[in-house]
Amino acid sequence: MDEDIKQLIKAFARVYSEIKNTIDETMPDPREVLLKYLYDLKQEPLSLEEMVEELRKAGHKDIVEKIIRKQPKKMIGFLYWYGYEGEAVYKAFEKTKKLSVPPEIRIEDFSTDVMSIADMIADFQPEKVIVFTLKKRGRTPGIYRYKKRIKRAEGLEAVERIRPSMEGLLDIDALLEGLGVFSKIEEIEIVECEPETEKLEECSNMLFREALREIKVEE
Repeated sequence: MDEDIKQLIKAFARVYSEIKNTIDETMPDPREVLLKYLYDLKQEPLSLEEMVEELRKAGHKDIVEKIIRKQPKKMIGFLYWYGYEGEAVYKAFEKTKKLSVPPEIRIEDFSTDVMSIADMIADFQPEKVIVFTLKKRGRTPGIYRYKKRIKRAEGLEAVERIRPSMEGLLDIDALLEGLGVFSKIEEIEIVECEPETEKLEECSNMLFREALREIKVEE
């Protein structure tokens, strides 16, 4: 991306210089009031829209689009726990949080309680929340991606939903239940590894690769 930005700056400087030289050569010397007024007009700086259009005409459309495109805000949370299986997720989290990420992406530790996670989400206000975790469900070992709608709960049902979190037993299913009590978010995406008992390290590697896919700016 740094090299693309350098190329963009060089291209802009070249295009701007060509435009300025063309105007200087074609505009008359401002000796009369009207001509001076017209001459002063051409000294106005180009607007952002004009700059973008000139760069597109110069053949740099792809670079311009990549830089000015607004990326959605994402929160990437790693849900792990103490123990051998939880450590596999923790290792993926440790590697991911060392990466340099753009400001529209935030990497968080979800190995806490539902209220704290809900506060993280409310503070950042992401357009997308993705939870990376591990869960044994009897499937073929590998990565499973799916989305879940958050179901609201109140009263006694809400109390039951947050009980696992209060008891320190938070897993992905308990998180989904608890968010229906404390968070206004409507949907989250889950990246879940079905582990092979003797090869938990593979879960770490697969979760990390999936995190890289989310963090990478589209080309």
